[in-house]
Amino acid sequence: MCELYELPRSSYYKHKNRIKPKKEKQDEIVCQLIIEYHETYDQTLGYRRMRRFINRLNSTKYSVNYIRRVMRSLELVLELEEKNKS
Repeated sequence: MCELYELPRSSYYKHKNRIKPKKEKQDEIVCQLIIEYHETYDQTLGYRRMRRFINRLNSTKYSVNYIRRVMRSLELVLELEEKNKS
C-alpha cells in the first residue's frame, strides 16, 4: 500500500501507532451518537434538535456550532416533508 501512494513505510506506521488526541476521541464519540440518532429518528433531526437530544439524553453540553460542524463533516442531510400549498 505504501508503494501505491509513494509513502515511506515509517510514515505509515508512525500514523498508525500514534496516540489520538482527546478532541479526536470526542469527535468519534459524537459522530457515533449523531449517526445513531439520525437513523433512529428517520433523518428528521436538524442540528438544533440533534444537539438538544444529545445533550439531554447523555448529560453533555455541546454547542450548536460543534454539532453542526460534525454533521456537515458526516454529510448528513435533514429530510424535510413538503407542505401542500392548496
